[in-house]
Amino acid sequence: MRKQVVVRFFDETEGAFRYREINSSGDYIHGDRDGALIGDIYLRKAAMPDNHPIPL
Repeated sequence: MRKQVVVRFFDETEGAFRYREINSSGDYIHGDRDGALIGDIYLRKAAMPDNHPIPL
C-alpha cells in the first residue's frame, strides 16, 4: 500500500521545525478525528545544523 501525505510548515520551537499534515483544501488536519495519517512531524534543528528547512 502506498499513501501520499502533504505537510506544511506549522511552527518553530526552540529545538525543532514542526510540520503539520494538510488536506486537499490546504487546511491543517489536527488528529485522528480529522483523518490524519501521520499528524505532526518534528525535524530536529540539531540534526541539520547547516541545512535548516525553509518555512514556507
